[in-house]
Amino acid sequence: ALDEELYEIYKQQSFLRQALQDQFKKASNKKGGAGAPARKALKSMEDLENEILEKGFHFSTLQKMQRLSYDLLKLNDASLDQGKDNRRTSKTSDTRLQKNKIKAIKFQKQFYNQTEILNRQSLPLRQNYKKKVRAYFSDTKNN
Repeated sequence: ALDEELYEIYKQQSFLRQALQDQFKKASNKKGGAGAPARKALKSMEDLENEILEKGFHFSTLQKMQRLSYDLLKLNDASLDQGKDNRRTSKTSDTRLQKNKIKAIKFQKQFYNQTEILNRQSLPLRQNYKKKVRAYFSDTKNN
């Protein structure tokens, strides 16, 4: 019963290793070769398979499996990051632009409030101009 379970673990492990090899072959055709971390992960998978067959399932085997799982997660993250754009993106200009827009809106509000005040209040005129304005408007009313 224990040998059958170990054999099942071995079969699953070899299936995973084969899938990983196929994945790296596809990647090597696109990019020109699998990296050192990928080769290291494949080597550790082979070593783990051999250890399962020779020694069985022990605490050290479990630790190696956990390390391998961590390495595979790192490889997965690296492959996901590989497709992303490497150019830097600026975020500070966005915040500056928003602050400038807020300042512009506040300035516009102040400006329009000032023009309303100017429209409501009569402009102070000098005495001689006041007389001329009164004379002009009184002449237009009479005619």
